[in-house]
Amino acid sequence: MRCRTFFGIVTVAILLAACGSTSQSAHAPDSTNTTRPSSSNEPQTATPPADTPSNLPTVSDPINPDPWEQTPCNVLTQKQLDRLSIETSPESREGSTGPECEWGDLFDDKISIDGSFSAKVDGSIKGLYKNNDLGRYAYFKPTTINGRPVFFHDLSDGRGAGLCSIFIALRDDYIYGLGVALHDEHPSYDDPCSVLKDVAEMAVDTMSGGGS
Repeated sequence: MRCRTFFGIVTVAILLAACGSTSQSAHAPDSTNTTRPSSSNEPQTATPPADTPSNLPTVSDPINPDPWEQTPCNVLTQKQLDRLSIETSPESREGSTGPECEWGDLFDDKISIDGSFSAKVDGSIKGLYKNNDLGRYAYFKPTTINGRPVFFHDLSDGRGAGLCSIFIALRDDYIYGLGVALHDEHPSYDDPCSVLKDVAEMAVDTMSGGGS
């Protein structure tokens, strides 16, 4: 029996990223327009968030998602799946944010990986930071893979239960979501984000033309 319980978490997170990228909405107010409460004679001054748009990471080597949206399961090659000890055939589907693929099975392979493109939504780096400013993520850890901005995150912290998710910035305005779920018999169950980092490196390598 294939386990798909984690897929919805990645999709919902991408939808939140799209919501956060809009300029004004009832659910995602623009945090750059907030002001400090005034005291007796103190003039009001704008209080920018920790990461203003000029300070956000940017993608120096954009990846065109178009061909990968057509074949989302090709993001991970067979050799890469062999390295992850995944024998279950991948399954693709059309999701609410765009094309998706699931690799592995939580019970048969002890690992399940979900990938989702943001073809149907306006996902962006700016939206991720806005959502983080609004407290929508249980954790949000920006880093890089081969110089490319990536963001470990989750709506709830499941790292102690074999769960981790990451956003990969293919462009400044386009994110790709990956999530991993590990069975408690998987040797890296207590450190799922290290496994996901390896998977993300494989995906970036493949989509940038060097996957093997």
